[in-house]
Amino acid sequence: MALILTGVGLATAEGTLAILTPPLAYLGLNLLEAQFITPAVLGRTMTLNPFLVLVSIASWIWLWGPTGGFIAVPSLLVLGAILSNILPHEG
Repeated sequence: MALILTGVGLATAEGTLAILTPPLAYLGLNLLEAQFITPAVLGRTMTLNPFLVLVSIASWIWLWGPTGGFIAVPSLLVLGAILSNILPHEG
């Protein structure tokens, strides 16, 4: 996306600042969202055991390689949701 924004800036603007403002704004917002907003929101809503995440990623990568690494945590979340709805809650 940053490359596309740079290309559009090169095609439509004159001057270095006008060309680089859109991609830099995008990268800045993306950095803010990826490093602060998403972890804060997900950290409050999803509670996963870090050891289970590590084991899940290692297992899926061993089974399917890099593709398995991408589906490890979502599959762990789905399994956790299924188990929490099937098993009775204590408390």
